[in-house]
This record gives sequence, structure tokens and C-alpha cells, in this order.
Amino acid sequence: MIDSPLITEIVDIVAERHISPKALNDELSLQIFETFLQKIDVDKLFITLDEFEILQSAAQSLDDELRRGSLTFLPEAIAILFAGIERAEGYVDDYLQSEIELFTDERLETSGKKRQYVNKQALKQRWGLTVKQKYLEELYLKEVVESHLSFAEQRTIALQQTKSFYRDYFYELKSKSKDDLIEDYVNAYLSCNDYQSSFLSPESRAEWDVQFNRNFVGVGISIETTIDYPKIQEVFFDGPAWKTQKIQEGDILMKISNKENQWVDVAGLPLKKVTDLLKGEKGSKVVLRTKNPQKDIKDIEVERGQIFLSKTISFIINDQETAAKIGYISLPRFYSADGGCAQHVLDELGKLSAQNVEGVLLDLRNNQGGSAWEAREIIGYFLSGNKTMQMVSRDDHRTYQDEDPAVQYAGKLIVMVNERSSSASELLSGNLQDYNRAIIVGSQTFGKGTVQRFVEIIDDESSKKLGDVKLTIAKFYTGNGRSSQYHGIVPDIILPSENRYLETGERARENALVFEDLAPETSNSAPDFEQSIRELDKLSKARQVQSAYFQQVEKKARLKETADTHSTISLNYQEFKRKKTNIDGQQLSSNTAEKIIISTIATSKFEGEKAKYWKSKLQKDPYLYESTAIMLDYLKRDG
Repeated sequence: MIDSPLITEIVDIVAERHISPKALNDELSLQIFETFLQKIDVDKLFITLDEFEILQSAAQSLDDELRRGSLTFLPEAIAILFAGIERAEGYVDDYLQSEIELFTDERLETSGKKRQYVNKQALKQRWGLTVKQKYLEELYLKEVVESHLSFAEQRTIALQQTKSFYRDYFYELKSKSKDDLIEDYVNAYLSCNDYQSSFLSPESRAEWDVQFNRNFVGVGISIETTIDYPKIQEVFFDGPAWKTQKIQEGDILMKISNKENQWVDVAGLPLKKVTDLLKGEKGSKVVLRTKNPQKDIKDIEVERGQIFLSKTISFIINDQETAAKIGYISLPRFYSADGGCAQHVLDELGKLSAQNVEGVLLDLRNNQGGSAWEAREIIGYFLSGNKTMQMVSRDDHRTYQDEDPAVQYAGKLIVMVNERSSSASELLSGNLQDYNRAIIVGSQTFGKGTVQRFVEIIDDESSKKLGDVKLTIAKFYTGNGRSSQYHGIVPDIILPSENRYLETGERARENALVFEDLAPETSNSAPDFEQSIRELDKLSKARQVQSAYFQQVEKKARLKETADTHSTISLNYQEFKRKKTNIDGQQLSSNTAEKIIISTIATSKFEGEKAKYWKSKLQKDPYLYESTAIMLDYLKRDG
């Protein structure tokens, strides 16, 4: 039995403060049981059917245990899990000692949700197919990366890599502590109340703070995985990597030195393992081996330092054909530090207005929210005294008004969003859409319309901090009562996205809350504006059909839809390789003609360098190009 004051306190906090706490009953107990098993054995690889049935006998009594704070189910589940890990390690060792048949017609169901619990013999077979899949992944990677080797040599290396992977894999699994599994159990309970509520250990809270405040220690690059080596997606302006002037976007990252100053080949490594190698203490050094598009290989030493991610920035876009002048503002996060993003956006609007821009593009792509106060302030720049937000908690309903009736920018406005635009981004874009103040362009947003607060948990006996509960305590709506929760904001003009046929955001999460809209206070029907949108959408769709880039996006989206729908894969290497090449080989490339010229008003050498950096990124952005084309059509239509 495990006695945990942490659990009883969390149960009390949820009951007292959650926006919509679920009753502790047999139905919730069964949900917690299923969610916890998904957390500890998502692919049904460690627990047999007999063991599942043993655990299932307690499935409807977990609510009683949570009330008491004394857990008998959890230690039994932990014992079964670790016995299953030991058993699985034996299965893997046995399989890797035998000859792996490459061209037999075996198939593996890769979806844990579609799998059933099975007996030991069937579980051993499942493990054999799972290990074979990993081996084929490694072999395919060796064929791509080291094509100069013979196939026999590639097979030998692939086998060594597979063995190394599972050695590390089982070491990490067996290193999980009782506290780690209690945390998994607590989060199973919290997530059954809603997707956004969670428990964060002190270490997890510190990591969350770093992400929220947008500054961290590192080398200052972001990477994306490809079929072989990771590609450098972004080199953060004024960061350690950028200061070397030797690392560029599009370079391939081949190797990273570890703490022992040994090279680690990062081909095929999971993204987290690569980023862990890049992390380190401020002032420590790491060597990166990169290859640029011209095939030049360099070893570059980088001293890790503080990274401050970009804040608000603006540009002027000049159209070569019409001589139109359009303002562009990028808002990457609703931050409150350094004077706050609302003041920064106001400053940029002032600069653009002084240049007599004819329209403004406000870019909220990948903006995952932040301060609702800053968002409400920005909403007010484009409206005159309207409501900007409603917030409803268990015992309160607050309405927030634009207190300044002045409109800081009254011109034409397009807001750019995508599936990673969340929370405060949805509040801003939703309000401007409701009031017919802006045209929203992009893809359906994330769908987060809830408010969370941290509740600190302290052990009464030791006064030690146990962690924080991030708890959903309210829901927010646009000023006119529309909820973005779950459904997100659907753009007026939709642009192609790789994930357009997949469920994304809150819609893809179990136990995500769904709210009804409040009764709208005003009817915002605007026939002329709606007709403009229909005509602009028609023109945009015609361009999308002619765009080689957007057609590539559409093709990749269809392939991802097929891969998501058909989760059973062939382990015949010939078929396996054909499908891998088909899906992974769809690399997007933009050849957007430079019909627009991007310029800025730099007030210092540093600002000039920053502008140059961003200009090079934006000039190649097909989504910015299409949003600019929509704005140009908008200007032509309405004068």
C-alpha cells in the first residue's frame, strides 16, 4: 500500500477549484484505470491478458482509494509493470540473437489503441515484430546515409544500432522510480477531468517556466527530423549559433560532441535525444558537425548561452506590380515582460502608419498564447469600446471591455493563424472575426479556451515543495460570447496544411472539455464584408491550385492521412522501404517568385542586423506570400 498526502490534496484541490470537476464514482474510476494503463503501457507490450484481468478487478474501486489517499492498486500495477519490463527485455535479447528475415510477409499493428491484451506467447511474437520494425528503420537509414557500404555491412551496423537502442530503452524504463509512477497516476486522474490539467514536479515546473518566459540556455537552433540527419530549421537571432556566422538554416546536423567530448552520430535519433545533446550549462561548449547544401562539412564550436526568443517585429511589404505598401507585424507570444507585447505592437503600428501602409498583416502563427491582459489590450487597438473577453468560473462571470474608445488602427487587417495558434491568439483572432474587423487566414487553430492557475503543494510535515497542480479554473469567450475551446477558430480563408486531414489540437485529445457558446449580445451580420471574403477566398483557391508549393503540401497531407488511417504496416523490407521512401521523401521546397520586397525601418545597427535576419526568412515564406496576395486583392476590391 502507498500512502500519499500528495494524492489526497490534489483530489481536494480539484473538488474545490476545478471549473467542472468530475464526480469520484465508478465511471471516473474506470477512466482513470484505462488512462493510467495507457501511460505506463501505451502499446500493450508489457502487460499480458492475465495480468490485465488481475488489475481490472480493481478498476472500479480507484475512486475509493483516491478518497482515502491509500493506494493498493498502484503498487500491484508497479510490480506487474516491472516484471513485464524484465520479461520484455528477455524477449528482445532472444530475438536479436536470431537471424532476422527481411523479406517474409509479416505485418505489425502499430496502433496501441487497436491492439488487444494477449497471452505471453502472443506478446513474445508482438515483441519480435516490434524489434524487427526498429531494425528495418535502422537498415533503411543506413542505406540512405551510408550508401557506399555493402548491404551486408549496412545490416551489421543496423543490428548494432538496434541493440544499442534497446539497451538504452530498457535502462530508462528500469530507472523509473516509485515517485515517477505516482506522478503518472496523479496525472491520469487530473487528465480525466480535463486535458489541460496536470501535476508538475518541481523540475517539470522549472522547464515550463523556461518555455513560458521564452528564454533558456542552449546553442540557439531549432531542428526538424528528416529521413536521415536532422535539418537546422531556424538559427535564433543573436544566439550563440547565430554569432558564429557559420551555421545557417538548411544545414544538416551530422554529429554533436557529448560531455566526454566524443562524437555522437545523430542520424535517426529521436528529436528529444538530439535536443538533450544540445542542452547544457551556460558557458559550456559543444562542437557541432554540419553539412551545408554545397556539401561542405564543418566542425563548429559553440559556447552555450542565454537564448531570448524573438519578440514583436514589423516590416513593410512593397508589391512590385501595384506599388502597394503593406505592413507586417509578427507577434510570436503574448508576453508581459520588457514592457509587454501590447506596447510593442502599438509602437510597430505607429511606425507602419507613419509610412502610410494601406493594410496590415498580423502574424499569429505558432503563437501559443500567454497573457490574456496583453491580448485584450491589443484587441482594443482595432475596435472602439467593444467587449473584448468574457470569463466564466464556477462562481463568477466577468466581462472585459475595451476601455479606450479610440481606434489605434482603422485600416484593412488580415490575421494569419495556424494549428499551433492557441489560447490568447484565439481570443484575439476570434474577437476580430466576430466584429468583422479582420479577415482570418490560415488553418483551424488549436482550440484552447480555458484558463489555468498553478496551485503549489507543500508537504505539511517536511515543508518540502512537492510540486504544482496546473488546474483549469475558468473558461473564456470572445466579447460576443463565442468559445474557441475544442473547436478553435476556423479561418475565413483556409490555406493548405500538412495536417489538414488529421484531428489536431484539443480535438485530438481525450477528455478535452467542450463548451457551448454564450448567447450573443449583438448580431454582427455584414453582408458586404462577407461577400468580400467569398470573393477573396475564390481568388486565393485559384492561386493555391496553381502553386507548386501548396500542391506539395496537399500531397503530403494526403499521405499523412493515409498513414494515420492505416496503422498496420508490412515488415517485408522491400514493401517497408517503398512506403518509407514515398512518405519521408516528400520534402517541401518553396520557389516563390519574389514579387514582393520586404523592407524595415531600422533605428540602430543591431535592429538592422535583426531585420536582415527576419527578412531572409520571410522572403521565402509561401504563406506570407499568399496572405499578401489576399491583401492586394482586398485593396483592389474595396479601394
